Amino acid sequence: MDFNRYAANWDDKGRIERAIALAKLIEEKIPLDARGAALDFGCGTGLIAFELAEAIKTIYCYDSSSEMLKVLSGKITSSGIQNLIVLTEDPAQGAEFDKSFDVIYSSMVFHHVENPAAALRGLIRLLRPGGKFIMLDLNLDDGSFHEAMADFDGRDGFSHAEIREMLSAASLSEIEVETVFHGKRQLQNGWYDYSLFRAVGTAG
Repeated sequence: MDFNRYAANWDDKGRIERAIALAKLIEEKIPLDARGAALDFGCGTGLIAFELAEAIKTIYCYDSSSEMLKVLSGKITSSGIQNLIVLTEDPAQGAEFDKSFDVIYSSMVFHHVENPAAALRGLIRLLRPGGKFIMLDLNLDDGSFHEAMADFDGRDGFSHAEIREMLSAASLSEIEVETVFHGKRQLQNGWYDYSLFRAVGTAG
Protein backbone atom coordinates (compact mmCIF):
# COMPACT_ATOMS: atom_id res chain seq x y z
CA MET A 1 0.00 0.00 0.00
CA ASP A 2 1.46 3.34 -1.06
CA PHE A 3 0.92 5.67 1.89
CA ASN A 4 2.63 8.51 0.05
CA ARG A 5 -0.59 8.83 -1.97
CA TYR A 6 -2.66 9.43 1.16
CA ALA A 7 -0.35 11.65 3.23
CA ALA A 8 -1.61 15.10 2.21
CA ASN A 9 -5.20 14.31 3.22
CA TRP A 10 -4.53 11.85 6.04
CA ASP A 11 -5.55 14.06 8.96
CA ASP A 12 -9.30 13.87 8.57
CA LYS A 13 -11.83 14.27 11.37
CA GLY A 14 -12.25 10.54 11.99
CA ARG A 15 -8.54 9.79 12.25
CA ILE A 16 -7.93 12.81 14.50
CA GLU A 17 -10.70 11.75 16.89
CA ARG A 18 -9.49 8.16 16.91
CA ALA A 19 -5.90 9.24 17.57
CA ILE A 20 -6.98 11.22 20.63
CA ALA A 21 -8.68 8.12 22.05
CA LEU A 22 -5.83 5.77 21.17
CA ALA A 23 -3.19 8.07 22.65
CA LYS A 24 -4.98 7.84 25.99
CA LEU A 25 -4.99 4.04 25.73
CA ILE A 26 -1.25 4.10 25.12
CA GLU A 27 -0.43 6.61 27.85
CA GLU A 28 -2.26 4.68 30.55
CA LYS A 29 0.12 1.75 30.01
CA ILE A 30 3.33 3.80 30.25
CA PRO A 31 4.73 3.84 33.81
CA LEU A 32 5.47 7.30 35.16
CA ASP A 33 9.15 6.37 35.56
CA ALA A 34 9.43 5.22 31.92
CA ARG A 35 8.60 8.42 30.07
CA GLY A 36 12.05 9.59 29.02
CA ALA A 37 12.35 8.37 25.42
CA ALA A 38 9.74 6.75 23.19
CA LEU A 39 9.66 5.48 19.63
CA ASP A 40 6.49 5.95 17.58
CA PHE A 41 6.91 3.18 15.00
CA GLY A 42 4.81 3.87 11.91
CA CYS A 43 3.99 7.37 13.12
CA GLY A 44 2.24 8.56 9.97
CA THR A 45 1.59 12.29 10.26
CA GLY A 46 2.19 12.20 14.01
CA LEU A 47 -1.40 12.32 15.22
CA ILE A 48 -0.67 10.19 18.28
CA ALA A 49 2.80 11.62 18.88
CA PHE A 50 1.34 15.12 19.20
CA GLU A 51 -1.18 13.86 21.74
CA LEU A 52 1.60 12.27 23.81
CA ALA A 53 4.14 15.09 23.49
CA GLU A 54 3.37 16.54 26.93
CA ALA A 55 3.54 13.15 28.66
CA ILE A 56 6.88 11.92 27.27
CA LYS A 57 10.18 13.80 27.33
CA THR A 58 11.28 12.86 23.79
CA ILE A 59 9.39 10.99 21.07
CA TYR A 60 11.28 9.69 18.04
CA CYS A 61 8.96 9.31 15.06
CA TYR A 62 9.60 6.88 12.22
CA ASP A 63 7.51 5.97 9.21
CA SER A 64 8.40 4.23 5.95
CA SER A 65 6.42 6.83 3.99
CA SER A 66 8.52 9.86 3.11
CA GLU A 67 5.41 11.94 2.38
CA MET A 68 3.92 11.15 5.80
CA LEU A 69 7.17 12.31 7.39
CA LYS A 70 7.13 15.45 5.25
CA VAL A 71 3.66 16.32 6.56
CA LEU A 72 4.78 15.54 10.12
CA SER A 73 7.88 17.73 9.80
CA GLY A 74 5.76 20.64 8.62
CA LYS A 75 3.38 20.21 11.56
CA ILE A 76 6.29 20.13 14.01
CA THR A 77 7.74 23.31 12.54
CA SER A 78 4.45 25.17 12.61
CA SER A 79 3.57 24.02 16.14
CA GLY A 80 6.90 24.91 17.70
CA ILE A 81 6.99 21.60 19.61
CA GLN A 82 10.59 20.71 20.42
CA ASN A 83 10.45 17.12 21.66
CA LEU A 84 9.27 15.30 18.52
CA ILE A 85 12.21 14.05 16.46
CA VAL A 86 11.71 12.70 12.94
CA LEU A 87 13.72 9.64 11.90
CA THR A 88 14.00 9.04 8.16
CA GLU A 89 15.72 5.64 8.55
CA ASP A 90 14.26 2.60 10.32
CA PRO A 91 15.96 2.56 13.75
CA ALA A 92 15.62 -1.22 13.91
CA GLN A 93 17.95 -1.62 10.93
CA GLY A 94 21.08 -0.44 12.75
CA ALA A 95 22.66 -0.48 16.19
CA GLU A 96 22.49 3.25 17.01
CA PHE A 97 19.31 2.94 19.07
CA ASP A 98 19.89 -0.42 20.77
CA LYS A 99 18.45 -0.35 24.30
CA SER A 100 17.58 3.35 23.86
CA PHE A 101 13.84 3.52 24.49
CA ASP A 102 11.67 3.33 27.58
CA VAL A 103 8.64 2.62 25.41
CA ILE A 104 7.92 1.71 21.81
CA TYR A 105 4.38 2.01 20.55
CA SER A 106 2.65 1.48 17.24
CA SER A 107 -0.91 2.15 16.17
CA MET A 108 -2.58 0.53 13.15
CA VAL A 109 0.81 -0.40 11.72
CA PHE A 110 1.55 -4.10 12.04
CA HIS A 111 -1.28 -5.28 9.80
CA HIS A 112 0.60 -3.49 7.00
CA VAL A 113 3.96 -5.13 7.81
CA GLU A 114 5.02 -8.00 5.55
CA ASN A 115 6.70 -9.99 8.35
CA PRO A 116 5.31 -8.68 11.64
CA ALA A 117 7.13 -11.21 13.84
CA ALA A 118 10.52 -10.24 12.40
CA ALA A 119 9.72 -6.54 12.65
CA LEU A 120 8.73 -6.97 16.29
CA ARG A 121 11.97 -8.79 17.14
CA GLY A 122 13.95 -5.93 15.62
CA LEU A 123 12.06 -3.36 17.65
CA ILE A 124 12.35 -5.17 20.97
CA ARG A 125 16.12 -4.93 20.68
CA LEU A 126 15.72 -1.15 20.99
CA LEU A 127 13.99 -1.31 24.37
CA ARG A 128 15.81 -0.85 27.64
CA PRO A 129 15.38 -3.68 30.16
CA GLY A 130 11.93 -3.23 31.66
CA GLY A 131 10.82 -1.10 28.72
CA LYS A 132 7.27 -1.36 27.40
CA PHE A 133 6.07 -2.35 23.94
CA ILE A 134 2.51 -1.23 23.18
CA MET A 135 0.64 -2.17 20.02
CA LEU A 136 -2.82 -1.05 18.93
CA ASP A 137 -4.18 -2.82 15.88
CA LEU A 138 -7.17 -4.40 14.19
CA ASN A 139 -8.92 -7.39 15.60
CA LEU A 140 -9.15 -10.02 12.87
CA ASP A 141 -12.01 -9.23 10.48
CA ASP A 142 -13.36 -10.31 7.08
CA GLY A 143 -11.47 -7.68 5.09
CA SER A 144 -14.23 -5.07 5.23
CA PHE A 145 -12.11 -2.44 6.99
CA HIS A 146 -9.90 -1.93 3.92
CA GLU A 147 -12.36 -2.74 1.16
CA ALA A 148 -12.31 0.84 -0.16
CA MET A 149 -8.51 0.86 -0.51
CA ALA A 150 -7.77 -0.87 -3.81
CA ASP A 151 -4.02 -0.95 -3.17
CA PHE A 152 -4.27 -2.54 0.30
CA ASP A 153 -1.91 -5.51 0.47
CA GLY A 154 -1.69 -6.19 4.20
CA ARG A 155 -3.48 -8.43 6.69
CA ASP A 156 -7.08 -8.33 7.89
CA GLY A 157 -5.97 -7.87 11.49
CA PHE A 158 -4.82 -10.37 14.12
CA SER A 159 -6.36 -12.78 16.59
CA HIS A 160 -5.47 -12.27 20.24
CA ALA A 161 -3.86 -15.70 20.38
CA GLU A 162 -1.64 -14.87 17.41
CA ILE A 163 -0.50 -11.59 18.96
CA ARG A 164 0.14 -13.18 22.33
CA GLU A 165 2.27 -15.86 20.68
CA MET A 166 4.18 -13.27 18.64
CA LEU A 167 5.01 -11.15 21.71
CA SER A 168 6.06 -14.20 23.68
CA ALA A 169 8.33 -15.37 20.84
CA ALA A 170 9.99 -11.92 20.93
CA SER A 171 10.91 -12.59 24.59
CA LEU A 172 8.45 -10.11 26.04
CA SER A 173 6.90 -10.85 29.42
CA GLU A 174 3.86 -9.59 31.39
CA ILE A 175 1.87 -9.81 28.15
CA GLU A 176 -1.63 -8.36 28.00
CA VAL A 177 -3.95 -8.47 24.99
CA GLU A 178 -7.46 -7.03 25.14
CA THR A 179 -10.00 -5.29 22.94
CA VAL A 180 -10.03 -1.62 23.93
CA PHE A 181 -11.63 0.38 21.12
CA HIS A 182 -14.76 0.12 18.98
CA GLY A 183 -15.33 2.32 15.97
CA LYS A 184 -17.38 2.76 12.80
CA ARG A 185 -16.02 3.11 9.29
CA GLN A 186 -18.11 4.34 6.37
CA LEU A 187 -18.12 1.96 3.43
CA GLN A 188 -19.83 2.13 0.06
CA ASN A 189 -22.85 0.18 1.33
CA GLY A 190 -23.12 1.66 4.81
CA TRP A 191 -21.25 1.67 8.10
CA TYR A 192 -18.92 -1.09 9.28
CA ASP A 193 -18.30 -1.79 12.97
CA TYR A 194 -14.67 -2.58 13.75
CA SER A 195 -12.61 -3.04 16.89
CA LEU A 196 -8.98 -2.65 17.94
CA PHE A 197 -6.94 -4.54 20.49
CA ARG A 198 -4.15 -3.28 22.72
CA ALA A 199 -1.18 -5.58 23.29
CA VAL A 200 1.42 -4.77 25.93
CA GLY A 201 4.66 -6.52 26.80
CA THR A 202 7.75 -5.86 28.91
CA ALA A 203 11.33 -6.29 27.71
CA GLY A 204 13.74 -8.40 29.73
